Amino acid sequence: MEQLYNLFVEQCDLILYNCVQDAKKDRLLLHVRRFNIPVPIAFLPKFTADATDIEKVLDASLNFIRSNDFRVPAEKLPQVFLRSWTSQPGQERYAHISSLDDVAAVFRLNNDNIRLKIFAYALAVHTNFWADPECCDAENACWLYRIFCRQLDRIAEARASGQPPGHVELFDFDRQLADFHRGK
Repeated sequence: MEQLYNLFVEQCDLILYNCVQDAKKDRLLLHVRRFNIPVPIAFLPKFTADATDIEKVLDASLNFIRSNDFRVPAEKLPQVFLRSWTSQPGQERYAHISSLDDVAAVFRLNNDNIRLKIFAYALAVHTNFWADPECCDAENACWLYRIFCRQLDRIAEARASGQPPGHVELFDFDRQLADFHRGK
């Protein structure tokens, strides 16, 4: 049943119930809350769409990638994260990231660019900025961000057309850099 719930949650943007149920006993609701995926849940007839709280989505996104040990294949990326990571304006902007200070500056930005913040956090953990502050080449970081953006766009396009997105690990930066340098 958990696999069915995972499949459902990965593809939905909203869980809408026909009537108020006992949320403590509903297995789907318990599953969604246990994995901390921010799929909006609403009960008719009082449903009203509220604007998504960017900070909650960012926190849930970071918790999701941490709970999956930064292994997020395209086919397992929940739809709610895909939409939130690709929907804000200005997503194409890239901030220079080559140190822990740069990552901190990205998180201090007052914009809603969740995609850049997710990328900066994953890159900081992957390259271990805490142990070696000078470990990341800024040019490589820029290419990795462009690859990350393209991967998200391809996943969104594939899902919109009903096609499988293919197997891509979003945060496999070593393989992505190796593929990039091999193609040069």
